[in-house]
Amino acid sequence: MLIEVVKELDVLGLIELHLGFNDRRINGKGRLTRICPTEKLISYFRKANFSIFEINTHSNKETIILKDKEKDKDKDKKDPKYIEYKDTKETLRMRSFLKDYNQLLQDTHIDCCSLDRPYESRRDTKTKKIKKLVGVNQQNKFTERSFARGSWSLGGRFYGGWWQNISRELRQDIRINGERTIEIDYSGLHITLLYALKDISYFQEVGSDPYDIVIPQINDADKRRWLVKNLLLMAINAKTEKKAFSALRNKTYENNIKLSGVSLTNEFLDEVLQKIKKKHIIISDDLCSDAGVKLQFTDSKITEHILKYFMDMGIAVLSVHDSYIVPERLSDHLRDAMMDAWSEVLGIKPDESQEYLESLLRMATNVKQIGYVDELLDIDPKGHEEIIQIKKKQRESPRYLSSFKAFCEEKMDKNSKSP
Repeated sequence: MLIEVVKELDVLGLIELHLGFNDRRINGKGRLTRICPTEKLISYFRKANFSIFEINTHSNKETIILKDKEKDKDKDKKDPKYIEYKDTKETLRMRSFLKDYNQLLQDTHIDCCSLDRPYESRRDTKTKKIKKLVGVNQQNKFTERSFARGSWSLGGRFYGGWWQNISRELRQDIRINGERTIEIDYSGLHITLLYALKDISYFQEVGSDPYDIVIPQINDADKRRWLVKNLLLMAINAKTEKKAFSALRNKTYENNIKLSGVSLTNEFLDEVLQKIKKKHIIISDDLCSDAGVKLQFTDSKITEHILKYFMDMGIAVLSVHDSYIVPERLSDHLRDAMMDAWSEVLGIKPDESQEYLESLLRMATNVKQIGYVDELLDIDPKGHEEIIQIKKKQRESPRYLSSFKAFCEEKMDKNSKSP
């Protein structure tokens, strides 16, 4: 459909279309198709009498996605395919929920206050070249829920908002309706979930750092912890040990992680994996067993619970899978919602929930950004005040201020015209 639209725009003289090509010669260089508006199209937009905030994703766009993965016989690649399905009470409920959530997102100004332009340039950590541009605007907020492998009990996470695709460092500059925000996540979510599904509270009954493992070949404690943490996460999501090792090497390369004196061979990584299994012997059978996609379904139910908690308050909470962003003043509400969601989804019994959840609250929720206002209040008042001042001095670009002002004016104008 999009190709037909582009061709018709070219015929009408509304765009300049420069077709690309693929040079199949050795070391050949191809070119992407380039499209730019003509003065004729630009003039139409200049005369248009509508606000940029009226440009949004169609309200009937599908939000509940069921995918399968099949090998494309010609290209021998895994090609995700959408599966048609018949609606059930549950799919209708989920779609109705996401319709309300997307409407709330549309009615909420969400932006990064420090950006001079409405996008972030994401660069390759190794080459430093621009890898992609992430649009940060009021149109790039549409959220859907995607299930995997033709099953309603696999995957199910919420995807779509630009906040999921910007850098972690930039997320601290997110503003929701002009308010500073805080981001809190579950610490080691899938690890603690695996223990919880075996009726064990990791932080209450085990308590130690899940990534604290001795690796004599690596002296740097931070890099040692990084390796253990990421190999454990890869092992949770991978079907086989070899795939976990390959994924770990790819992430090491993509993040330009240097591990001096260590070669990430299968033999070395298997040695580390065996130490991980020994430390986490209770969940060792779940490693390299494709457990991740099942756990995603569980954490997606937790996320839905948290989204609803704040929707009932008229607040748009932003999810980044296992972390959540809300206005700073609602940090306590967010922690309450995270604990309630954990208890509800995992079926914690009332007589054991208080002690269990208190241990989870202390150990399993972390502030992920410079954005908290009370974490250091009792133990480091000076540090607490420094954080406050950092947040107060957060840069607000002219672009952001203009966008927020225009959004508020548009909203006031709509409200004045509504009956």
